[in-house]
Amino acid sequence: MPLHLAETQKIHEELFEGYKERLEELEKAKDEEQEEPFERSFLHNAIYLHRLWFEQMEGKGEDTKSSPLLDEILKRRDSDLGTFKTWMNEFAGAAKPHGWAVWGWANSLKTFVGFPIRGHDDSVPLGVTPLIVIDCWEHSWLGDFGLEFDQYLDMFWHNINWDVIEKRHHELAALFGYGVK
Repeated sequence: MPLHLAETQKIHEELFEGYKERLEELEKAKDEEQEEPFERSFLHNAIYLHRLWFEQMEGKGEDTKSSPLLDEILKRRDSDLGTFKTWMNEFAGAAKPHGWAVWGWANSLKTFVGFPIRGHDDSVPLGVTPLIVIDCWEHSWLGDFGLEFDQYLDMFWHNINWDVIEKRHHELAALFGYGVK
């Protein structure tokens, strides 16, 4: 089963387009007194996170599977996260039923980290490049899953496109030179 039904996908895409339109308006009015710097930050992050989100979702509803990339990363982590399922549960723990959950490369720490983002621009750690994002806003799950946020998270893992994640990872490895195959 795809993560989102057609109506939820449409709502998601309309929000995304609205963010882009509003940012264009603000960019055009940049020199005027109406500029809203915090709104611009919110919109830039909303667009970026949604692009990552749409790109990584394949909607096939296949069984959750580990990826060779993730297996390699987990072997190298300085923690006790040795299995895909354990890692998945830890990362899902960062997901709250609002905002975003992000797992990415923290260059200053030289490791991968998972964390929640409230809104689109609150609690965003600088120096972390996202690898996987989970949209936890109500528009992403409430219409399809009711109050069952955990079912939404479970279905997320059945719909992620690991080829996209592998591509992102290789780009991160090349950029930051951390040497995972």
